[in-house]
Amino acid sequence: MRRHWFDTPKAGAETRRLLRPGGRVVIAHFGWPPLPGNVVEATEELILTFNPAWTLGGGTDLHPGRLTDLATSGFTGIETFSFDLDAPYPPEAWRGRIRAGAGGRRQPAAGRGGTLRRGPRTGTA
Repeated sequence: MRRHWFDTPKAGAETRRLLRPGGRVVIAHFGWPPLPGNVVEATEELILTFNPAWTLGGGTDLHPGRLTDLATSGFTGIETFSFDLDAPYPPEAWRGRIRAGAGGRRQPAAGRGGTLRRGPRTGTA
């Protein structure tokens, strides 16, 4: 239940409604934590250079709030596990991932709302 995508109580109720009796919910997450010296850390530093208002960096890729979301939606027997996996990313694919994420987009100046207009593309990332 992605807090920033859904109305969490409604999403929890709908999930319970759709599950068969004894059914299970699986929340899977694949993330890239910024570890010292890795490309994620360097990318976050670069994003902050050009987008100092960005607040989504520095994460651990652990999301304990999701356990609370499940419990408050009435789910019981909640279990969790995690594992680390080396998943190489070609440079072109990594640039595409960053372009698609919120950190790679320009944000409005403080105190100014509205939509941002994209300027012409120049060069390559």
